[in-house]
Amino acid sequence: SLALVLAGETALVAVLAMIGWLVVTGLFSTAMDLFGLESNQIIETWLIPCGFSALVPAAAFVSVKRFREGQSLVQTLCTLFIPILAVLLLVLSVARILTSGNASPDRDLLILIDGILILVISCMLISPVRRPKTVFFYLELILIASALILDLTALISIASRLIASGLTPNKVTALGLNILIFLHLCRLGRAYLVNTGDNGIILRAKTGFLPLYALWCVLVVYVFPFLFRFR
Repeated sequence: SLALVLAGETALVAVLAMIGWLVVTGLFSTAMDLFGLESNQIIETWLIPCGFSALVPAAAFVSVKRFREGQSLVQTLCTLFIPILAVLLLVLSVARILTSGNASPDRDLLILIDGILILVISCMLISPVRRPKTVFFYLELILIASALILDLTALISIASRLIASGLTPNKVTALGLNILIFLHLCRLGRAYLVNTGDNGIILRAKTGFLPLYALWCVLVVYVFPFLFRFR
């Protein structure tokens, strides 16, 4: 029956959401450590208890939403994690700004930020197109704005490293990737702001940069080794 199907899918979504929540908590903890900020009390007091207590009702909500709107399971999980990622990026953006005057940017921190930004872009690609002026529409807009702030701080950090120690394949690769992500996020943000119900605007904004990502990968893999003399 439909009730059994919903119950089974809710259990599956809850398990997958638990794994995702642990990953997000780990990203938050690692980022805070690299920022030089203490996060253990926040994780133990708020993130873990609140996250696990909300798993079942949140999973049930997105399962029902999936049946009503015909979403795939992957899109359902994106629906669940869009607000979580939006809050995570808001916190990380504020923390990054507050700690920007510290010592030179840490390479591990920049790699982590790039990983989070790639995760955001992936979620935006998979997420279904939202109707304007709905809760998830605004949550995705907040996610895009937070990712833009975080990416801008990463670009500034990478540029400062380039100025300080010169060009290297890794730094140029990271700089190019961050510029692509920044431009992609700008286009997404503009599409969300001007969208009046035309799904094609957001779809083109989501997928329009995929050929550029592919081209950059080709350049990095096949051209950079010769350009930098296999250093």
